[in-house]
Amino acid sequence: MNPSFTYAYTLLGHEYVLTEELDRAMSCFRQAVRTDSRHYNAWLVYVSVIYFFSGCTLFFFVGSSL
Repeated sequence: MNPSFTYAYTLLGHEYVLTEELDRAMSCFRQAVRTDSRHYNAWLVYVSVIYFFSGCTLFFFVGSSL
């Protein structure tokens, strides 16, 4: 694989998430972000995987009066 092809690492990371190989998935997303720090697909999934599999929850309050 071409080490500078960011999208390939992102796609491979998605495949690893689907097969629950999270260490490999995270490695792919990190490489994608290293290659292109503005690649939002890699950042979005990278952060989502961290939150989802670490037991954290995200709360979005849309239109609430908190």
